[in-house]
Amino acid sequence: MEQEVGAPSAQPSQLSDIVSHLQSDTVLAPRNLSGPLLTRLADIAQLHGGHVPLHGRLFAQWMHHAYPRECPFPHVIGATNRMSSEEWMDARDLDSAEATEDEMSTLVNLAREDVVTPEPHTDALPWTMAEELVAGHLAMEEIAPDSIVRQYIRPAVAMLLIASVVVQMAHKPQSQCASNRGSRALGCVV
Repeated sequence: MEQEVGAPSAQPSQLSDIVSHLQSDTVLAPRNLSGPLLTRLADIAQLHGGHVPLHGRLFAQWMHHAYPRECPFPHVIGATNRMSSEEWMDARDLDSAEATEDEMSTLVNLAREDVVTPEPHTDALPWTMAEELVAGHLAMEEIAPDSIVRQYIRPAVAMLLIASVVVQMAHKPQSQCASNRGSRALGCVV
């Protein structure tokens, strides 16, 4: 994907074209992407000024829906608490995680009773609209005039530059005076 795009972000149409032709072990190509999947891609682009950042959580979530067996679902940082099976059993004070035949039969019967046939036009994808970018993707021209860069950093850099010039100028006459001791021709006062 990165090689094809050649940039940290891309337009939704470019990404959908690439993905529709990108085959995996479980997804054949070429393929038509679903309407909800294309809508989510457009939502990501709208959030980022028309482009989709390739290294963000939302695009990783989109890729999970495009390739559910290859791309893991990107949980929001801090939203999950991973634990091993041993930790899970300890937290529930269990000696074993194995279910008995009766427990499995009960669960299967309950699942059969709760089966709801999905509506034929359900377009919902499990989705969390929380973005987390690996790195900033804003170009300098996209930064607002009242941003931190223009408001604080530029004046600070300018002051440092002026201070360094003043310090250099202050040290130069003293060094000339030291080399020309007793000479008043340069205006040195000893």
